[in-house]
This record gives sequence, C-alpha cells and structure tokens, in this order.
Amino acid sequence: MNYAFSQDLIEKTKIHKDAKKTQNLKFLTNLRKSEIYNFVGKGTVNFSRSFLKKYDKFTSHSNPAFLYATPDGKKGGWSWCRGSACDRRYIFSDDVRSYIEDKCASKWRRTDCVLVAVGENVDLNLLDEFQGKVVWDFKRK
Repeated sequence: MNYAFSQDLIEKTKIHKDAKKTQNLKFLTNLRKSEIYNFVGKGTVNFSRSFLKKYDKFTSHSNPAFLYATPDGKKGGWSWCRGSACDRRYIFSDDVRSYIEDKCASKWRRTDCVLVAVGENVDLNLLDEFQGKVVWDFKRK
C-alpha cells in the first residue's frame, strides 16, 4: 500500500479539504461535547490510498451512513442505509459505536475502529448536525 507521509500531501487529500471546509470553532465545540466524540478519530493521520478510495465511494453514494477506519487510517469501511431501516437500526449513538466495533472485529479482528464521517442521508435522523461532514478531529490526540 502507498501512504501519504508528507504533511503538504496529507492536507491536499479530499478528506482533509472537506474537513477544513466544515470544521469551524462552533462545529468542533459541538463535536467535542457530543455523545459520539468518544469513538471519533483524533489526531494526525495518514490515510491509505485504499481508504481514500472508500471515502470517494462513500461521499458519492446516494444513501451514505457512516465511514469508519482503524486509528492509523490504513483500513476502513463505510455503510449506507435507506428508508425506515436507518432509524430502526441507529436509534442512539451507541448503536453506531456498536456497528463500527462489530464491523471492525469481523473484518480485521480489531475493536478499536473510529468514526471518520457521517453521511448526508435524509433517511437517517440520528446525528443530523454532523451529517455530510468529516468528524475526525485532526487537531486533537
């Protein structure tokens, strides 16, 4: 796998540019006070090229839900949902955390995956203030 190690190159990836567009002081304050913050990715990360391709698929999907990754950014995945299944499956933020942990454990035998982004999805009522945004907190460790 190829990784972007140059800080200049890291900041030019689509995911970093998208985060920079929406992560103002108000957003970061709300994120850091939210129920999801305990399982949000934090700090500097070098996302793998394969993960960045998943981010592109996630953002271009018509019904994205959650994008998650290992804390080192090497592996990741995403989910989607449509219709009433979204609100039946994801009622509380703990449901999202459990989903991410289960996927991480079944795919890579890890339980430390973190939330990277929340998709913009009209069928998903949970976390509406974070929908369509990267939630990885690049400024914290």
